[in-house]
Amino acid sequence: SYTVEIQDEFGDDRNVEMLGMPADSDWVLYAAFDFDRTHMRNAVMYQIARDLGRLGVRTQFCELYLSQDGGVLDYRGIYTFMEKIKRGANRTPVERLGPEHINEPEISGGYMLKVDRTDANEGGLIPLPFNISGPGGSLAWVYPSEREMDQRPEQKQWILDYFGALDAALNGADPSDLVTGYPRYIDVDSFCDEYIFRMFARDPDATQLSTYFFKPRNARFESGPVWDFDRSLGAESRSFNPEGGIPITFWWGSLVSDPDFANRYRQLYSQHRQGVMSLDNINSIIDSMAEEITEAVPRDAAQWGQVTDLADWQSEVDRFKTWISDRATYLDGIWPSSP
Repeated sequence: SYTVEIQDEFGDDRNVEMLGMPADSDWVLYAAFDFDRTHMRNAVMYQIARDLGRLGVRTQFCELYLSQDGGVLDYRGIYTFMEKIKRGANRTPVERLGPEHINEPEISGGYMLKVDRTDANEGGLIPLPFNISGPGGSLAWVYPSEREMDQRPEQKQWILDYFGALDAALNGADPSDLVTGYPRYIDVDSFCDEYIFRMFARDPDATQLSTYFFKPRNARFESGPVWDFDRSLGAESRSFNPEGGIPITFWWGSLVSDPDFANRYRQLYSQHRQGVMSLDNINSIIDSMAEEITEAVPRDAAQWGQVTDLADWQSEVDRFKTWISDRATYLDGIWPSSP
């Protein structure tokens, strides 16, 4: 996979519309080579999230020909050209947070964070004002960057205090109380939907990697955008079985064990299954995306050998659909509709 940055002749960012997607300078060319032989798992889940009103990056399929220093074109196969997660009106719509914003209400947003592996020069958001359990990544800055936040002690302390208050609410006498509980601090439906998406995909990295959050100014902390489902939906050994749960870390343990949170995500799941997450609709999304790449599959197969030919790839698509049907049946059974 590659990151793509569009620059002008002076080396500055240049916002450009790409393949019908809103203009920006930062993009990702994603190759599903290692796990997802259909090429579609990420794109399908991002589409579902967007159709439900959640943040999910826009995508377009393409074939990549790579030339270095004007040399011969090297065919690299099927890629997904997608938006990079970042702050922006057409990406994650949080307000600009400058170093001068050290008082209310400006200091309250916008922030973007993630649970993920940190780069060599990152330490994550420490010290955390709450206990976490389980393996996985660190809570790390996305916007502003860690380098910027290291120079902004007031803002860093503000968000740490906010998380401390959230943790106290989650562990209080009445955690779901609208005034004193976690609903005061988080957009509950966004966290419910994130849990639904991860459970539906049976994501083996759920809540411990590739999990994003954002906090707009004068608003509650939200979960999103959704990101990274390449090992999910039956793609590798940890998600082959369409029955079973997902890893639970950070705030999720307290949330999913709360009866009111559980009732809400079951309500939302039942609603989603009647529309965007119905099997008919999901299969329609898969069929539409499959039609886009069918003509390119033989070339990609000849290049990489992940599938032998078009028929072999179609069997992977069929297996993908069957896994989703089996997973939906399983969740329908363990998440009965709530009034």
